[in-house]
Amino acid sequence: MSETVRYFLKRDYIVEQLRAAIASGELQPGQKLRQEELAARFQISSTPVREALRLLEAEGLVTSVPHQGVFVTRLTAQEAVEYYRLRALLEAYAAKEAVVRLKGDDSRRTRLLEQLEEIQQGLNHAIDNKNIEEAANLNRTLHLLLYEEAAMPLLKQLITDLWKRMPFHNIWLGAWRTAEIEAEHRELLEAIRSGDPVAAERITRLHIELSLEVFLASTGENLTIAASEKPIE
Repeated sequence: MSETVRYFLKRDYIVEQLRAAIASGELQPGQKLRQEELAARFQISSTPVREALRLLEAEGLVTSVPHQGVFVTRLTAQEAVEYYRLRALLEAYAAKEAVVRLKGDDSRRTRLLEQLEEIQQGLNHAIDNKNIEEAANLNRTLHLLLYEEAAMPLLKQLITDLWKRMPFHNIWLGAWRTAEIEAEHRELLEAIRSGDPVAAERITRLHIELSLEVFLASTGENLTIAASEKPIE
């Protein structure tokens, strides 16, 4: 194995480990990430650590502040509003298009529903066991599996990129909305089963907008942002 390959393997390993640490809450929003400490933790040189941090910054997970260092990104209320409204627009459209495409293929729709039901059962189990990280991962898997049926790779990639930008928040919020999430998923599955794209769009949009409301209420920051804006049409 060449040195170049080893270097990229090390860098990518660090990226995955730090991304998981941010997602699990081990690394908190606003926490400083020191290159020398990370190099010691992973027992490697500082160069792949530095490159890993640059990749995470490109994803929006960390922020580099001149003369201060690198920190786990802390979103403002305004940024959260923008993030969730973009998600609501894109994901509602993806859900609608997925159901439209499935209407003409009963066998494919049946297979998808079986997969989604299985994921939902795993999600319920994770919630019952208070495994919020696992629940968040299954929640994401459920949604992305549906959106894949829209057959729009670019749309799915945009949605995936948005999810990546706030993994820590997805997990933290899951602890607040577990019961509601299950009920909303059941409504979404019923919309898929009945072949109702309008309902799938509405349920998905509401699902995300309610998460935004919970986030703003829990932080107590700039609550007028949500109240002053009209619902997404």
